[in-house]
Amino acid sequence: MRSGGCPAGSSRTQRLDPFALPVAFAAVDAGADGRVRHIELFKERLVMRRSVAGMRMALNMPISAYAGVSIRRNDGAAGEMPTVTVVLEHKDPGLALPLFVSTEADEAFAEWRSWSQVLGMPQLVADDEGGWREPFARMGGVL
Repeated sequence: MRSGGCPAGSSRTQRLDPFALPVAFAAVDAGADGRVRHIELFKERLVMRRSVAGMRMALNMPISAYAGVSIRRNDGAAGEMPTVTVVLEHKDPGLALPLFVSTEADEAFAEWRSWSQVLGMPQLVADDEGGWREPFARMGGVL
């Protein structure tokens, strides 16, 4: 299995290659010991490992348990550039998984499309009610 991404808490850039699955990486998890969780991402499932108060746990979920792949714009803190993040979205925000982070919007749009195609998940954008919706109308199963 390939490792990818960036360690938890590192720079504001992260790139996992959707065409090099499976991939293993660490991500920030504010509720976990050491503020880190470890993820193994496969095309059809993912395994998320973390420890809370010394108790180790692992979640093994199918990708179909996720809603889709979203794109988010994040305003930068004082003096920092805004970023664009591609996220594998789950109805539980604690299970959402950032896949790509960059200051380059064009790169993020390409990654958004690639992740959606590789995982067979819909592309999502934020709606006015704080949820997610597909950005393009569908006719049956066809965009």
